Amino acid sequence: MTEIDDRGRRDGPRPDALVRRMRRSDVELLQEIHTLCLRECLTSHYNPSQIEALLEGRTPLDYWLASERGERFAVVEVAEIVAGYASWREGELLSTFVAPVAQAHRLGTFLFEACAREAAKEGMPIDRVRATLNATSFFQSLGFRPVEAGYDEKNGIRIPHMLMRCPTEQTAS
Repeated sequence: MTEIDDRGRRDGPRPDALVRRMRRSDVELLQEIHTLCLRECLTSHYNPSQIEALLEGRTPLDYWLASERGERFAVVEVAEIVAGYASWREGELLSTFVAPVAQAHRLGTFLFEACAREAAKEGMPIDRVRATLNATSFFQSLGFRPVEAGYDEKNGIRIPHMLMRCPTEQTAS
């Protein structure tokens, strides 16, 4: 098992897929993927003001600054094109986004599994996520279970999420 590094690992759902560390040159694409996912995938569970609140104030530089503060980022590429990313810190999965056009090809699972192995190797296995309501079934397929409903508040707008937990032996394998 190779670690997530600049070269990436290629044992994914497609022979042309790999997971690697985020590069500074990726940040604009990460923001584009994040924006597309929120605007196209959340509409069944969130209203437009909640979606816009999630996006407000975010810049490409924020991803790099978060990585400088210790948030770990990995990207999944298909045919050398960034198709998604995930980030985590201290056992919490903070984000997992795959571009809408690239979804339903197991890339999110491939990406999560690589991040989970890396986090476990670092001694801080991923055991929790505050999932958007549309993503709970995805995380359940990875072994996470709902613990409690909650919400974040941005600009006075409540944005619901589901706190989910997973036994660390499941995410470390």
